[in-house]
Amino acid sequence: MKIAFFSPADYKNNLQKQFSGPTLGLAYIAANIKKNFGFNDLSIEVDVEHLLAKKPDLIGISSYTEEFDRTLLAAAKIKSRTNVPILLGGAHITALPDTLPDSIDVGVIGDGEETIIDLLRIYQKDLTFSPDKLQQIKGIIFHDQQGNKINTGKRDVPLNLDDLPPPDREIFQAWHPELRRSLKWQHRLYTSRGCPFSCIFCMYSKMTKRNMRYHSVERVIGDIYDIRRTAPEQEHIFIADDLFVIDKKRLSEIAVAIRSEGFHKQVSFMCLVRANVFDDEIAAILKSMNTSMVSFGFESGSDQILRYLKGGISVKHNQRAADSCQKYGIKTGAYFVTGAPVETYADLAKTYWFIRHNQNHLKQVETFSLIPLPETVVWDYAVREGFIDLNNINWKNISYLSLQGDNYLFMNKEYSLAEFKYAHENFFSKYNVWSAVVYQREQLIKTFREAKTRVIEAVLHNTQKQKILEISTVAETLNLDQENITFVSPAEIDKVSGDYDLIFVNNVFSVFTNPECLIGCITNLISESGELKIFVHNLANIDVLNKLLAGSFDSNFLSYCDFSLRKIERLEQVKKLLLENNLLIEKIEPFKVLENDFQEIKNLIEAINNYLPISSFTELNCFGWLLTCKLSKKVE
Repeated sequence: MKIAFFSPADYKNNLQKQFSGPTLGLAYIAANIKKNFGFNDLSIEVDVEHLLAKKPDLIGISSYTEEFDRTLLAAAKIKSRTNVPILLGGAHITALPDTLPDSIDVGVIGDGEETIIDLLRIYQKDLTFSPDKLQQIKGIIFHDQQGNKINTGKRDVPLNLDDLPPPDREIFQAWHPELRRSLKWQHRLYTSRGCPFSCIFCMYSKMTKRNMRYHSVERVIGDIYDIRRTAPEQEHIFIADDLFVIDKKRLSEIAVAIRSEGFHKQVSFMCLVRANVFDDEIAAILKSMNTSMVSFGFESGSDQILRYLKGGISVKHNQRAADSCQKYGIKTGAYFVTGAPVETYADLAKTYWFIRHNQNHLKQVETFSLIPLPETVVWDYAVREGFIDLNNINWKNISYLSLQGDNYLFMNKEYSLAEFKYAHENFFSKYNVWSAVVYQREQLIKTFREAKTRVIEAVLHNTQKQKILEISTVAETLNLDQENITFVSPAEIDKVSGDYDLIFVNNVFSVFTNPECLIGCITNLISESGELKIFVHNLANIDVLNKLLAGSFDSNFLSYCDFSLRKIERLEQVKKLLLENNLLIEKIEPFKVLENDFQEIKNLIEAINNYLPISSFTELNCFGWLLTCKLSKKVE
């Protein structure tokens, strides 16, 4: 049997969807179909014409409410061209089963992995869906022969998620005729389902009944292996759980397992977190498994609006979470919801200033306008206040991605739609593209840090040194897995004792208020024949210059806590410091930026050379230097 799944999202105009793709639920369902029936001709389609050309025997559509208008158009077009049965699943039909259109044969309510098996057994045998047979399946809605909608009632969800086969990741791609290329989506990871909280705008709070279900740690590791096998080129894995860190003990077990398997050296991870359950301990665990970004639903910079939207959370929680991420060198993603009915213009301004205050530490900022989604408090409010007519719903209005014309349902009573648009166009919109700017800069930083790590690992691998000490900030630590390596932060250097054969100092002078004292402590820790390797960042490198010129310099870019301390980390200052403390510099190795990256802004440098003292920026294409030193004599 040939089965085609259709994803109705606007992949042509939505770059984010081109990257993320449809719900992974389709891959879970495909895997269960293959397990139970052995069908192998399954695909995901994003274009109706391409779907029809494949002549499937059965069609499945997964839809959210915000794309339900596109679902209706696609289903009607498909039905006008073929009598193949169409099944509809996803969040929308689960929340509003009575909106099942005539063009859809069966709606699947809730988790679909087991329901689809029951439906296929009927269809494989009868080649049709008779009302009598459908009546026996829990968790669906369909039309009887008189056109009435029959809801068969709630179906129990699988409590043990490990009973479900791993998602079929081979299916997670689709051809897009207009783009003239295949969309190969990033592979996400689910370790749990459900959320214990009840935000008034989130439809999953009621749908999941605030119940949590988990995959075992062993299954999580197996799924990561599967992603690595399917997409070895993928560098980041997004853990798409609604709240990945809710169980700290389980989180720690997953982190330990990831490190045990070496995944923390192969990929980085990203996840979603709620600010008031996040702390330094969780940040440290996430850092240990190489989590590069944590995204929060900060929602607002106003305590009043946070109480209205989420309850039990405050701006202090949000700021503390952002600060913890910064402390541990984890990038922060931030989502905000604007336009709540009770939000004043002052509340809106507070949200802007919260973003502005944290902009240099936010890798991703997305500001959405509040929309009513089914099964939410906001939906009930919209119906009660007359914003939504249940007998005549314009699904195009349910869109948080557009403020244009009829495509947005504006419910705020404290300011006008014109004022709302003005705020978004003149203040919030620039931060919605912030992630792209940060991403470009981080690619260069990533290349440099990977090169630095390779060099240091090679040094440590080839050395015969028995005792090694790494002195780094938490954000800069190399996380090298060797039993003979001791890690210490510069603030705790006075607590370390003993003679070390090799000491590696990783960009710490700028975070230590007394570098002379730090060097003094280090010299007392080096053995007679020991070696000291110091990495020094070049504060005049091309990327710092680029940031300064763009007005987007991040004070945490090189883990600096105080701007005034940056002068300490200049190469000449470090060399002077070392010589004054009986340390002989044997070798200085530069880390060069890739020539292609350097070429990109050479023209910029030439253009501004007459206006700024660029000549003082020496070795612009050098990110930093590795200094190898030895004691000229043992300091008593």
